[in-house]
Amino acid sequence: MLAAADLTLAILCGGRARRMNGLPKGLMTCEGRTLVDRLLDLRPFASEVVLVADDDSPYRHLGLRQVRDVESGKGAPGALVSALLGARTRWVLAVTCDMPYVTAELVAPLLIGDGEARVWSAGQPFPGCYAAALGSSWRAQLGGDPSVRSLVAGCRFTCPRGPGPEGRALRSVNTPADARELSVQWP
Repeated sequence: MLAAADLTLAILCGGRARRMNGLPKGLMTCEGRTLVDRLLDLRPFASEVVLVADDDSPYRHLGLRQVRDVESGKGAPGALVSALLGARTRWVLAVTCDMPYVTAELVAPLLIGDGEARVWSAGQPFPGCYAAALGSSWRAQLGGDPSVRSLVAGCRFTCPRGPGPEGRALRSVNTPADARELSVQWP
């Protein structure tokens, strides 16, 4: 398993949340806690936690180091590249702020193995563990508007052995219907 000294936890919070009326999704609540606060339960795995966002105002109160998007408007691929380039460690555990059920048990298998990326499947890039060294080559690809899936598919990636997560573990809150299905509240 990767040592905490070699890992940065990057919470990607930069989306515009158009389908959620612009609400900062990381501040929605589930089981009485904000989604970002739930993800901070992953802190023991990493030596540092960073937030990647275009606008830091909704998350400033958390006191975490902010990493700005290297290229605004590039969505999740841009946020992931920003996290990789902004990391002070060799590895980055990247999670999106709108995944309420990402737990230590879910990410621990991603911290074991080889390859440049460790994901549950090529089609599910978050949560994922990525070599920070990928940042430069992936940044060069941002002009072509790649998806995170295509970036992962183009590198040496591995998936944990055994059964993958089921149910809501890898679900994101993208719409009000998702929020209802995942028991997430928003103002």
